[in-house]
Order: sequence, then C-alpha cells, then structure tokens
Amino acid sequence: MTVLTLPANFTTRPATEGDQQAIAELLTALEHDLYGNVESTIAAQIEWLNNAWQTAGFVLETDSRLVIAPDQRIVGYVIVWHGPVTPHTMMASPRIHPACCSLGLGTYLNLWAQQRARHIAETLPPGEHVVLKSWAMESNRAAHDILIREGFTPERYFWQMEIELDRPPPVPTWPAGTRVRNFIRNQDERATYEANAEAFATNGDPYPTFEEWRRWVLELDTSDPSLWFLAVDGNEIAGACLGRKVKGEKGDRGWIDEISVRPAWRGRGLAQALLHHAFGEYYHRNIRTCALDVDSANPSGATGVYERAGMQRGARAMVRYQKLLC
Repeated sequence: MTVLTLPANFTTRPATEGDQQAIAELLTALEHDLYGNVESTIAAQIEWLNNAWQTAGFVLETDSRLVIAPDQRIVGYVIVWHGPVTPHTMMASPRIHPACCSLGLGTYLNLWAQQRARHIAETLPPGEHVVLKSWAMESNRAAHDILIREGFTPERYFWQMEIELDRPPPVPTWPAGTRVRNFIRNQDERATYEANAEAFATNGDPYPTFEEWRRWVLELDTSDPSLWFLAVDGNEIAGACLGRKVKGEKGDRGWIDEISVRPAWRGRGLAQALLHHAFGEYYHRNIRTCALDVDSANPSGATGVYERAGMQRGARAMVRYQKLLC
C-alpha cells in the first residue's frame, strides 16, 4: 500500500461541522486564481457542501479529508462521494489552495481518495467494476497532471455556454400542439422529475433519485420555481427549462440547471423555444447574462441547439476523468 506523506508541519484530519466556511473560502480562492473572478457566493458554496455531506451513505468522518497548513488554515479538501443509484461509481475531486499548489498536496489527497474508494468498495455487493471519477477545471493544469500521472483518463468534457441579453430575445415559436406554463409547486414535482429522467436517459449518466433531485435542484436556497418553465402538450410535459438567479462578483445572472425535451417531442424546435422564453423572463427581470453547462458529447446535439438560440461558449470548462480501481 502506498504510504501517504505530507510536507513538514502540514497535518490532516476529516472535515467536521463548522469547517464549511473555511472550505468555501478555499474553493473561492482557487476559482479566483484560475478565472480572475468568482461566479457564486460563499453562502452558495456552503450550501453545496452541506448538500454533498447529506447524501445518503456519506459519512463525514470517514469519507472526507482536509489538509491543514502550519498556520492552521485549511488548504486542501476532498470527499469520496457516491450516489445511491450507482454506488460502484464514486467521485473525488481534490481542491488545493493556490498558495500551496506545488507542495504535493493534490497528489496526497488523490491517493487518499483512491484508498478510501477501495475501502468503500469492499462493503459493496460484488460483481461490478469500481470506478473513481474526478472533475478538474480545464485551466487547472496541476490537477490534470496529477490525474494523468495517477492513471486517470479523460472521459467527458463539459463547457459553459452563455448569452449576453443586450436586447430583448426573440419571441418563442412553439411547435404545434404545445404551450408553455410555469411550474406549480406541490403539483408538478414528480411529473417534472419523470419527464427529465426520461429525457436524460439517453445521455449516458444515470439520473438521480427523486429525493436527490429535489435536494440538488428544487430545494436550494437559490431555487426559484418562478423561473421553471414547462412545455406541455395536452396534459403531458414535453420539455422543461429549470432556472434560477445566482449572485457573483459580476452581478446577478441567470443560470439554467436543466433543460430537457422528451424523445417523442425532439426535432421540433422545442428546446429553442424554451430557451427564448427563459431569456425573455430574465431580460424582463433586468438580468442581462444567462449561462448553463453542456456536455460536449451530448447525443441530442445540445451544443448546436444552444448556439442557434444565441449562446456562445464561455471561458470556463470542466473535464471529467475516470479510473478503474477494481
């Protein structure tokens, strides 16, 4: 077994309740170093951390690791995380403070995560391969170098697309038989989830459980169902656009968490109509920038849809790596 070592006077321990603020500040410092600005607030980062820590089966004491600098600052963070749908596929994305990126801390956390993932695998039903995945920001060269050196290979490439709403967007053209309406809380949750699950089933990644989806999409502090739009055909949901407003250093912007069209309604311009409808609502609310993340390998041709709706690729991108552990 590989012996894990840290530089002199650096220590390590699991994360504990109360560390969220310091971890969020680490993540913010790294984002600012890589991009020159920060897209989300400390509060939003803390909410994301809390959501990850509350995932079923995750144990903070055993599944997290911090690196503590000699001055007692948290300068490294990783969790080994897996969802209830695919427990044999785990995720671990080490993050290192930019002031400490050349000290071997990323390698330390990567190796720790691999060891922890193998220990978790021993508790799972046999018969399936165990895969560890890791996200790296495209511009974080040090993270890419570590992953490649440790035997990870690039699997998927995701980039951010955005639009500047300097004028009113086009009026949506709805396909025959469809119309748009707002999401209604306490009525549309299950039907919207099922429509999205069907739409995303062709993307190659398993869709989360209903409970996880509610936690990560609907129940965030920043969630705003008034920015959730459903394209309906009769009583059926044909597609959905689920957005919210986020705060960053450059001001408020619109963010689209999910946009989906069920297979039976594809090829009719429904996604573009949903986007134009959402852009119009953001414009009406004096929000002049809107963005989303897209999988470059999306089999439904999502990138082209977004480009035809007026969006362009932004400066940010993420690469997802994977390694077969056993």
